[in-house]
Amino acid sequence: MQKKALIMQGGGEGHRPKEIAALFKRMMEECDFDVEVSDTLKVL
Repeated sequence: MQKKALIMQGGGEGHRPKEIAALFKRMMEECDFDVEVSDTLKVL
């Protein structure tokens, strides 16, 4: 069974939320996670 992860991205642009979320997504996918990235709480 594949592990699943949800990354919630957001915050000030100075913190580069989209780039950091993409970085963690790639890292988790390399560890066989099925990763979803969201910028809204509607996914919960």
